[in-house]
Amino acid sequence: MSLSKEVEKLKYDKRLIDWNVSRGKFAKEELQKYLASLPDLASNVDHFGLGDEGRSSSNGNSEANGNGQY
Repeated sequence: MSLSKEVEKLKYDKRLIDWNVSRGKFAKEELQKYLASLPDLASNVDHFGLGDEGRSSSNGNSEANGNGQY
């Protein structure tokens, strides 16, 4: 695939949006239109926890002991 096609695929990449807008690759209005066209996938998310989130040591730190180990 050519470089220009690869760059086009990254046009709306979150890391490059400000760069593309500031260089006139597209207008903010075009970005808003693109974002509005994306499907709402909020119902497809899986919620997960990170284990013992509320656990803290006696000194108030989130570490289980003084050396940062759980």
